Amino acid sequence: MAGVFVAVSDVAGAYRLIDLPPGEYVVNAELSGFAKLDHAGVAVRAGLNLALDVVMNIATPTGSNSSRGSVSYVYANRGWHGENNPNGRSNSSSNSLFDWSIGGPVLRDRSRFFTSVRKIDRQIGIGVLAEQTALAKAVIDPAWEPFDNAFLGTFRFIKSTTQLSKNHRLEAFYQYDRSPTEANYLRSGHNASVSVFGGDGYNARLSSVWGTNVTTRFSASYNDKALSPKASDFEGYTIPNMPYREVHAGTFISSGLITGTGYLLNAGIESAYTITPSPKLTFAGDMTYYRGRGWLGAHELQAGFQ
Repeated sequence: MAGVFVAVSDVAGAYRLIDLPPGEYVVNAELSGFAKLDHAGVAVRAGLNLALDVVMNIATPTGSNSSRGSVSYVYANRGWHGENNPNGRSNSSSNSLFDWSIGGPVLRDRSRFFTSVRKIDRQIGIGVLAEQTALAKAVIDPAWEPFDNAFLGTFRFIKSTTQLSKNHRLEAFYQYDRSPTEANYLRSGHNASVSVFGGDGYNARLSSVWGTNVTTRFSASYNDKALSPKASDFEGYTIPNMPYREVHAGTFISSGLITGTGYLLNAGIESAYTITPSPKLTFAGDMTYYRGRGWLGAHELQAGFQ
């Protein structure tokens, strides 16, 4: 190669190098936020005007060669809230939130990872009047006491990015979450109302650059995230052979049936629960072909499947 020559493109992306000595060159293109492009084997002949289109791909930050992490913890005790209800139990809550994350290199300049974990424990006290507590003790159990609604969340995430070569990058991640959420209310006599959202998610994607005109992406993913997808989600919330029992202040006859009025307490539990599994497997791919400076201008063709 006869030397090193530098040109800066204008706002439209056009560039020009003049008076290049004949020879074979390697064209390098660099721009912040884009993947570096190397185009080898560019032959320059005397008296030849040569046009070379450069197609650069957006390169999102994927980490560095240094390791970093963080840890945080937030806590609030329900005892820090004042209790000002002289006739029962006020709504109150305690909160615990733990987060940590770390990321760093696996292979210097080639492969990186990132992982994080979050744990949530929120206990929400149900406001219950003194007469409501007395009724529950009389109907359900003398030892009955007001209870909390709990929100328990567990979230885990790990991702890796590997530059297989200058033109091929492999990314993969795994994500898990599970969030049991209790939804009892003022007249609930048992802690029996719960829904659980969560599941596992997996994804892998290969991104490639082919020459100066073609890019491809292929991915495979699977997840089974759903609302209460497993029978085990309701373990501890069911009492065998216990019916749904409503306690009312009075009754009246409607169409020949005894009907309650003035709903006071649910002394039983729900007789059935709904399980909604929903696993999903997905394959996807796309290809982009770019052709610049053609006889009808620049053109881009995209195709894909899923």
